[in-house]
Amino acid sequence: MTSKPQAETQRGIRDRRIFYRWLWLVYAPLVLGFLAVLVFASGAMPGFLTLPFLALLALNAIAIRLVVERRRRKIALRVPPTLLIGVGATVLAVLAGALLAWMGIDRLSSRTGPPLLVTGCFLMVAAAFAPATFFVWLITDNFHARSVFEWHLGWTQNIDEFAMPFFSFWFVNFGLFLPLALILVTIVGWNEWKTRPAADFELPGNGGFLATVLLLWRRGLKFELSTDAIFLAAASLIFLFACFVKTAPWEWDNIKIIIWAYFLVLPILWTRLIKPWPVLGRAAACAILFLSGFVNLIGGLAAGRPGFEFASRAETDIVASAIRHLPMEARFAAFPTYNHPLLLDGRKVVCGYPGHLWTQGIDFAPVEKKLKSLMLGEGDWMRLAHELQIRYLFWGNEEKANYTASSRPWETKLPIAAQGSWGAIYDFHPSQ
Repeated sequence: MTSKPQAETQRGIRDRRIFYRWLWLVYAPLVLGFLAVLVFASGAMPGFLTLPFLALLALNAIAIRLVVERRRRKIALRVPPTLLIGVGATVLAVLAGALLAWMGIDRLSSRTGPPLLVTGCFLMVAAAFAPATFFVWLITDNFHARSVFEWHLGWTQNIDEFAMPFFSFWFVNFGLFLPLALILVTIVGWNEWKTRPAADFELPGNGGFLATVLLLWRRGLKFELSTDAIFLAAASLIFLFACFVKTAPWEWDNIKIIIWAYFLVLPILWTRLIKPWPVLGRAAACAILFLSGFVNLIGGLAAGRPGFEFASRAETDIVASAIRHLPMEARFAAFPTYNHPLLLDGRKVVCGYPGHLWTQGIDFAPVEKKLKSLMLGEGDWMRLAHELQIRYLFWGNEEKANYTASSRPWETKLPIAAQGSWGAIYDFHPSQ
C-alpha cells in the first residue's frame, strides 16, 4: 500500500472513532429535544424547565450539525445495541425525573412532595452522569489530570515582590474597601438577627430518619434571608475562596475571582452604608474607593498606547500559507506560548501554553523539559524528537527570542520543509 492510500485509510479510521465518541452527545439530545418540543407545544411544560429546554435546543443544533457532517463525509456507523439501550435509559430517566420533580413542587406542602422532588432531581442528575463523565474524560487527559486547585493561604501576601506584612498588604491592595465591607457585613448580619423571629424548633421525639429529614426540609423551606444578606454571603464565600485556594499558575490571577465579590458588595455598600451620609461624606468615600483605580486605569492605558499586541495577523497569515501543504496531523516542536502562529492556525504542537495546561490539571513539566532540551540542541535531540512524536521543528521569532543559547544542529542535519521571513520549518521525516 502506498503512503497516500495508507494515510487516507488512517484518516478514515480516525474519523470513525471521533464520530463514534460523539454518538452519545448526538442521538440522546435529539430524542430528548423532539419530546421536549412536543411537551412545550402542548403547553404542559412547567416554567422552571424553560432554561434547560433552551439549553437542550442549543445542544440539538450541535447534534444536527454533527449528523449532517457525518453524512457529508459518507461515514457509515453501526449503532451498537448497548448505545440504543443507554440512550433510551437516559431519555426515560430525564423524563421521569422531570415529571417527579414537577409533581414534587406541586405538592411541596404535603408529605409526599419533598420525596418526589428529591427523587426527580436524583434521576435527572443520574441521567447527566454519562455525558458529564465523557466531558470530564475529554478535558482531564483521560482521567490522568491532577486537580486544578491548590491550597494557598493569603492570596499573594507571601509571594515574591507582592510580599508585605499582613495589615500593609491588605490596606495597600484594597484601601478602605475591606474595613467598610466588614462593617457592612456586621450591620446586615445584626439586622437579620434582630428582625428574625425566635425559632420554634423541635425534632420529633420518636420519629424515624425519614421523618427527621422531612421536618428539616420543611424548616429549611421556611428559612428566609434578605436579598442583601444573600448577596453578601455569596461575596464573602467568593472572597474567602480566592484567599485560600490557588486557581491558576500565578497567585495574582485570583483577582479575576475577587473582582466578582467586589461587584456584589458595591451596590449594597452604597445603599446600606454610604447613601445615608452627607454629600461631602459620600463624595469623600467615592473618591477614596475609586480614585486609585482610575489613576491605575489611566496609567495602564497610557503605558500601553496604542494597545497591547495579542498576535500579528500578517505573521499568522504568512505561516498559514507556508504550512498549508503540510499534513494536518503532523506535530510541531515550537515554543509553548498562547499566541504562537501555529496554534492560531489550528496546528498541533508538542506542548501548549503552560498556563492553560495547568488550569486543566495536565502535568506538562516532563514534556516541557524535553522540548526545551530539544530546542536548545542538547544531547541526543533526535531521540527526544522521536519520543515526543515530532514531525516538524518550527524556528521563528518566538523560538529565536526564547532559545537564544540553542546550538541549532538541525540547520545542517534536517531538510527545510518551508522557509520565509517569519523563520523556517525543518522536517524530521522527509521520506514520509
